Amino acid sequence: MDQVNTVPQETTIDLSSIVDSLDDIIRSFSQFMSRGSSSAHEQVSAVIPSLSNMPETNLDTHKVLDLVQDYANHTSDVLRDLKVLRRALPATYFKNRSRIRDAFEEIETTSAKCQANAFAIMDALQHHELMSKRSEHTADALRDVESRLKRVRNTLNRQAVTVKPAAMVL
Repeated sequence: MDQVNTVPQETTIDLSSIVDSLDDIIRSFSQFMSRGSSSAHEQVSAVIPSLSNMPETNLDTHKVLDLVQDYANHTSDVLRDLKVLRRALPATYFKNRSRIRDAFEEIETTSAKCQANAFAIMDALQHHELMSKRSEHTADALRDVESRLKRVRNTLNRQAVTVKPAAMVL
């Protein structure tokens, strides 16, 4: 009879331990998430100086993606305009190693690098956004499990209280 009475109590203790562990996991995960967003804010601000004055809470990945997309588009426009200008200028400007030819090549190379960097930033931000969504989904799932375990623990606690008086009567 003692074994029957201690099962709900032992189960409640086990569930309490699980809930406490889950609380620790959620707390650690939340701290990790808050540090991650701060780090991302610092990294993006380093790459795009105009964002360094923007408060972190207002830093929206979509806004940054839009800015980087505009940057990539402007770079594409520069490359396109260089091609138009190259066709409009006399061919003699681009023969041999003239300063005009060297300047055009430098602008084209730099613009292509800028465009590649913009695409790399967009890829990184999209990856960051995806990972943030996955992490948030995981945190929500952990909170749901925690809530359900607390309900089970509370139910077992209520049952343990009602079982004890009945056991005493026997």
